[in-house]
Amino acid sequence: SLNIAVDFPQNSKTFLAGERKTLMVTVENDGKGAAEKVVMELHSDSPDLSYLNEHELGNIASKSQTRIGVPITVSDELAKPYETTLEFICRDKDGFTAKKKVDIRLQPRALEVDANIPRSRNRNPESYAIILGIENYRNLPDAPSAVNDARIFKEYAVNVLGVPDDNYHIFLGINDQVTLGQLKVLFDSNGWLARRVQPTSDVYVFFAGHGVPSVSDMSAFLLPFDGNPDYPEQTGYSVQQLQASLEALNVRAVNIFLDACFSGATRENIPLIAARSVSVNYLQPGTTSDRVVMFTASAGNQISSVYAKKNHGLFTYFLLRGLRGEADLNRDGALTVRELESYLRQYVPRAAANMDREQTPEVIGRSRERVLVEY
Repeated sequence: SLNIAVDFPQNSKTFLAGERKTLMVTVENDGKGAAEKVVMELHSDSPDLSYLNEHELGNIASKSQTRIGVPITVSDELAKPYETTLEFICRDKDGFTAKKKVDIRLQPRALEVDANIPRSRNRNPESYAIILGIENYRNLPDAPSAVNDARIFKEYAVNVLGVPDDNYHIFLGINDQVTLGQLKVLFDSNGWLARRVQPTSDVYVFFAGHGVPSVSDMSAFLLPFDGNPDYPEQTGYSVQQLQASLEALNVRAVNIFLDACFSGATRENIPLIAARSVSVNYLQPGTTSDRVVMFTASAGNQISSVYAKKNHGLFTYFLLRGLRGEADLNRDGALTVRELESYLRQYVPRAAANMDREQTPEVIGRSRERVLVEY
C-alpha cells in the first residue's frame, strides 16, 4: 500500500498572497511488491492557488519511498484570508490508491496601510475611541472588509491619534458584539462613553458596516448586527441621535468616521431594502457643533464601496493613508480637518471611478481648521 506525507517549509501552513512555496511530498510503498507507474494528483477548490495537477513518480520498490517537490503559488490578488484544503491522491497501475488531505490558510500580505504604522506626537491620556466593525450580519449580506477596517483603525487610534491602548479608553466591537443594545450602552446618556470623558477629552468614533435610510423621513441609521433594514427606526441606531449624544458631551473635540452608506445597498451594491438610491439627511439643520466633526464615506444617495484588493472599505483605506501623513498637504506637521477633507474628496472619487461608481466623502461640522494629528 502507499502512504503520503507532506512537509511544509518552516512547518508553516500559512500561504501569503504572491508567495511561492515548494512542499516536499513523500510517497512510501510499504507493501510486499513494487508499485509501478505511480502518479500523484493534487486538488484544491481555491481559485487563488496555482500548481501542477499531476506528477509522475515512476516505480517505487517495496519498503521504499520517493520524494518530490511540489511548487504552489498564491495569487497576488488575494483579498481576504480564508482556509482551504489540499488533497493529494496517489495511484499505481494496479489501482492501489492513497489519499492525504491537508488544511492550509491563505493570507493577504500586510498592505501599506496595515503595516509600519507611524507614531505621531498626539498623546492625550483622556482620549477615548469607540471602534465598530460589522462584516457578518445575523440576517443580512456581508459588509466585506469591515472587520479589518475596525481592527486596523484601532492601531491608528493608538499610534496616530494618541488614544491609550487599554480597554478603559478603547472599545473595539466586532460583528455580534455590536448589537442595538450595545450601541445604546456605548452612546446613550450615562453610558460607557459619557461616564468616562472629561472636558479635556478627545473622542473618536469609527463605524464600518451597513447603514440604511428611513424611507419615511430620509434620515440615516446605522445597522447593528441584529438590525432589520425594513425597520430602521426600531432596530437601527439613528445617526442624528449619535450626533446629538456626542454633541451633549462636555469634551474638547469629537471626531466621527462612518464607512457606511445610506442608499439602501451594501458595499457590493446588493439591495438591503426595496427603496433604492434615496438621498438621506445626516443631520437636522442647525444641530452641528464647533466640537463635533463627522466624516462620512459617501454622499447620501451613493454606495460606500469595498476596495477588495486592499481588504478595506474604499473610504477607510484612504482615511488611513491620510492619517499616516499623506493628507498633510502643506507638510507643516499638522493635519487639519480641512486637509483631510480635501485629501479624501480628491482620492476616493478617483478610485471609485475606476470601479465605475460614484463616491464622494462628506464632512459635517464647522471646525475645519481643527488639528487632528501632529506629526
